[in-house]
Amino acid sequence: MPNVRTPENLIEEMPLRKLVGQTLAVSMKSPIQDKQLGLVEESYIGTLIIPASGFKTAEEIRRATESFQSASMKVQPGIPSFICSEQEPGLETLPPPATSFPTSMALTASRSTRYCYDLAFAVALELRSVGVNMNLAPEVNANQNTNNPRSVHTFGDDPVLVAKLSSTYVRGLQHGGVSAVAKSFPGRDDSGPDESCKTTTPRPLEKLLAYDLKPFSECIRVGVDAILLGGTKVIDVDPTKVSALSIKTVMGLLRNRLGFRGLAVADLRGVAVEPHSAKDALEAGNDLVILKEDDIDKGLEGILSQAKRSRIFARRVREAALRSLRLKFKRLNHFRRPSLSTYGASLHSRLAQQIANDSITAVRSGDSIPMKRESPILLVCPILVEGGGKAEQSIFYEAMRRYSKQIHDHPVNLNPTSDQIGLVLEQVRRWQNLVLCTLDAHLNDGQAELVRKCLEANPSAVLVSMGNPYDLRSLSSQNCIASYGYGKASLMAAAAVIFGQIKASGILPIVI
Repeated sequence: MPNVRTPENLIEEMPLRKLVGQTLAVSMKSPIQDKQLGLVEESYIGTLIIPASGFKTAEEIRRATESFQSASMKVQPGIPSFICSEQEPGLETLPPPATSFPTSMALTASRSTRYCYDLAFAVALELRSVGVNMNLAPEVNANQNTNNPRSVHTFGDDPVLVAKLSSTYVRGLQHGGVSAVAKSFPGRDDSGPDESCKTTTPRPLEKLLAYDLKPFSECIRVGVDAILLGGTKVIDVDPTKVSALSIKTVMGLLRNRLGFRGLAVADLRGVAVEPHSAKDALEAGNDLVILKEDDIDKGLEGILSQAKRSRIFARRVREAALRSLRLKFKRLNHFRRPSLSTYGASLHSRLAQQIANDSITAVRSGDSIPMKRESPILLVCPILVEGGGKAEQSIFYEAMRRYSKQIHDHPVNLNPTSDQIGLVLEQVRRWQNLVLCTLDAHLNDGQAELVRKCLEANPSAVLVSMGNPYDLRSLSSQNCIASYGYGKASLMAAAAVIFGQIKASGILPIVI
């Protein structure tokens, strides 16, 4: 009777170099080419993270992922690779016509776990249609930094609500056949999107336990496949004593206190990688180490050389590879790949619009909403791409034009100069109806100054927060709404609220 192929059997058969390959993930900086395929055929790398840009069509991604999987199965029959993306709600990392969904904070504003599950399931179908089977999402931490530029990609600041929605998102992704990677444990630096592996702003240990552990605990309870580790610096219980929370303590929280038995992932893309960095990450208890393409050889050799010198470390490599293989056997090859018609399906677009419609929040409701379609309206709104020598169209113009042809668009830079602010004010004083838009004004002093002066000139202006809703703390207006993002569905919903086509039924997911 032939032996049943199990992860445990395969581990015993695989040479050390192949075991090491199962513990590494390469983050591609360009679409898959012969060079990247060589990482599989020669270095046996078992996980690929596709680049956020570089692919122009879904067909191109699908061909690339098929080539990568073929190479993987050739060097190690029966063991497919993880192919990852970072497709968070509101972040468009796949080429058109991938569905542009509202952000995580918009999901929270809708207060609908049904929406959250359906969105995650739809994301999973679109990812699998192009060959992606692991998603580095969702962001599970409860947001504590009002200046965090990623705030709209969190589920808010209430750990109970974050736990409920993030665990629902995990279930939706994994029921759709894609492994979820909850991030970043036990906390992340809130300074930007690429800082997850850097040391966090020091925080009290009791605050860490109250805010960060509850959402992760709930995700573990529903069976999240993997958890990405974030920063590890906190303040001890004594707030006068600063100490580093060691990775050993972090792993103790994750494995012992929370009982997590899945894949622990270390992301080394945002740090200067030394030959020992990947080895140190595995030694600390991580099972999968993400490295940039240029660092993969350095990381591989560092792990191999240490594994040859130390039996204890070699056992650690075997343990990490076994966790990776167990997850592959559990999650991969159990779902038939959807057709490419799933990618950007009209059903998903309708779902995105429903969520957006129910997420728009009237933070302050005055007499200027709804606006009359026949009234001339001045729109002062940022542009995303600056330069080029010609006037750009503002982000919100097309959505507003759908409901009224009386829109005069005055696009501004994200951080306008004093001269540009003066030109806008000249226009504002001539118009009775004014719509002002902010996009993370807390990061752009010029934009915040422009909005304040416009509101002084026209207190009845409608203010639309398209990014971080914490903007509304310092920008007071009689009429202001939050869209929690500038995707197409969210902007269409915001315009519909302004013209009275739908009601703003969302609930603020944060305290402002």
